[in-house]
Amino acid sequence: KPRPIRFRLSPNRITINGKKYREYTLTLPYTPSKEGEFTFGPLTFKGPVIADVQNNQAQMQNVYTIGPAVTVRVIPPPDEGRPETFIGCVGKQMKASATFDTTVCKVGDPLTLTLEVTGPISISNLRTPLLNLQPELTKDFRIYDDNVSADTLSNGKRFKYRVRPMKEGTLEFPPIKLSYYDSDKHAYETISTLPIPVQAQAT
Repeated sequence: KPRPIRFRLSPNRITINGKKYREYTLTLPYTPSKEGEFTFGPLTFKGPVIADVQNNQAQMQNVYTIGPAVTVRVIPPPDEGRPETFIGCVGKQMKASATFDTTVCKVGDPLTLTLEVTGPISISNLRTPLLNLQPELTKDFRIYDDNVSADTLSNGKRFKYRVRPMKEGTLEFPPIKLSYYDSDKHAYETISTLPIPVQAQAT
């Protein structure tokens, strides 16, 4: 969308064919949110600029110029090397944390597991992690993947799962593994949450 530029740009002094010029550069970051081909431009510039200085007075000249358009192709992360724990997002420095609403319960009691995924990542492509695909998580706990709520945060998403401990004793809910595609390293990265201790008492 068109945006007015309401600030001064710092000039860079350059020389072209023996003549001195001031070069101004404006950089705007863009983050793709979906796949496809996208065209930027053409870029137009129209207006008076300082062309010369005579007797300490700026000499203005009207300029109209067009810069060529640029097409960017956004492709999905590669299939090769994609982990089963990939949750669809692309970015960098993704973080994840997991907590229970209580760590003392009885066997079979429903617990709420809150999983937060944050960082400079593409939230629109982030899909709900299927925890039942990680066998180590279901060893002592039953996880209901079919009834997960999701909330969008300013820098990520929050997922809430229903979980039940299946045996008594001092249990440990294992680390949750999550994978994303690192846009800086151009490779898949896997992170893990911290384990959560749970004291499950006999019914």
